[in-house]
Amino acid sequence: MSLTDEEYWKKSTLESFNFDDEDEPSASLSPAEGSGEPVFYSSLQNSAVLPLHVIISKWGLDTILQDTRLPAEMRLYSTEETIKKLFLGLPCVLDNYRSAEQKLDLLQRAVETADGNIILKVVLFLEKTLKRSLLHKYLSKYKLALIHYYNYLIQENKYQELNDLYMAVGNTKDMMNLFYIPCQNFTSRKRIQSELDKFLNESGYVISDYNRNLLNGFRTFLDLQKGDTANKSVTELLATLYKEHYTNNSPIQDATTFSHTMKLSTSQHEWILVNVMAAHQLWDSLTDTFVKPSLFKKKVKSSVNTESILNALFRHNSPKRVLEQFLVCIGDNERSLQLGKKMYCHSFVINKLIENRDRLGLIEYRRFVPSQSEEYFNLEKNLCSDKKWKN
Repeated sequence: MSLTDEEYWKKSTLESFNFDDEDEPSASLSPAEGSGEPVFYSSLQNSAVLPLHVIISKWGLDTILQDTRLPAEMRLYSTEETIKKLFLGLPCVLDNYRSAEQKLDLLQRAVETADGNIILKVVLFLEKTLKRSLLHKYLSKYKLALIHYYNYLIQENKYQELNDLYMAVGNTKDMMNLFYIPCQNFTSRKRIQSELDKFLNESGYVISDYNRNLLNGFRTFLDLQKGDTANKSVTELLATLYKEHYTNNSPIQDATTFSHTMKLSTSQHEWILVNVMAAHQLWDSLTDTFVKPSLFKKKVKSSVNTESILNALFRHNSPKRVLEQFLVCIGDNERSLQLGKKMYCHSFVINKLIENRDRLGLIEYRRFVPSQSEEYFNLEKNLCSDKKWKN
C-alpha cells in the first residue's frame, strides 16, 4: 500500500543525518583506533619476522657477499720504510716480515736508530715470532738490543727468561742481578738467606770466583746479624762490635775478625775505629793508636786523611790538647794554621805564629783570644819581647 508524501516523511524508518550528533564513537572500533596509538605501530608489532631465506635464496646471498669481498692487497714495505714509520710514530704492521733474513735486517736497522722504543718493539716482535734459540743468536750480535731487552725482562720480573738469556750469550758477570734485584724489597733476613742459598746452588758454578766469594761473605754477614743488629749495615755492625769491646770488654778479635771476613779496607776499618773512640771519649787510646813519634816530629799513622780525623774529633768535641797533637802532624804550615784557627786551638796558633816570627799575625789574632786567659798572656808576653820579627 502506497503512502502519501506526507505519510512517507512521517513514517520513514530512515534516520536523518544530524550534524550535532555527539554520541560516543561506536564500540565496533578496533582497539588501535580507540586507544589513540598509531595504526602502523600496532600493525608492525603484530607482524611476524620473516626468515632471510624467504626473501632471498642462500645461493643468491652468497653471490652478493662474494662480490663485495674485495681482498685488500697488503703492501710489504721495506725494512727501512718500516723503521722510518716507527720513528715518526705512524702505524705499521711487523707481522708481514716472515723470513729470518727480513727479521734480522729489521733488527739491524732498529739498532742503527739508537732509539730504545723502536729497538724494544722490534725485539718483542722477534720474541713472539722466533724460536728462543734463534732470538738469542740474533740479539748476541747487537749489544744495544741486548741491554734494552735485559732491562725489559728485569722490569717485567721475568727472571727465568733473563737467566736463559745470560747463559745463551755468555754474560755471566751480570748474573748477580738474578739475586740482587729480586731481593731488594725483601725485609725478611731468612728469606734473603733462602734466596741466596738457592742462587748459589743453581748458578754458583757459573759466576766468577770474585762474585762467589762476595756472596759467601754476604752469607756470613747475614749469619752475624742477630737481635738488634738485624738491620744494620756492615760498617754499623763493625762499630757495634767495637762499642761492645770498649763498654763491655768483649774480645777485640770479634771486631778485627769481622772486618777481615767482610773484606773492609784499612781506611774503612780505621775510620770506624776513630769515630767509636771519639764517641766514647777514649782520647788517650786514640792518640796512642794513631799518633806515632818519629825522628823529627810526630806523624799520624793511618790510612785516613789527617784532616778527616781532625774534623771527626772536632765534631765529637775533642779536647784542644788532642786536636793539637794531630795539628802538629800536618806538614803544610799555612793549612795547619787555618785548621787551628777554625777549631779555636789558640795555644797552637799562637805558638805557630811565634815560630814563624809573624808579629802582625799575632796582633791580628789577639782579638780572637779570650782576655785574662793563659793563651792571651802568652801572646802579650811575646809581643813585648825583643824577638826578631819578620814584619
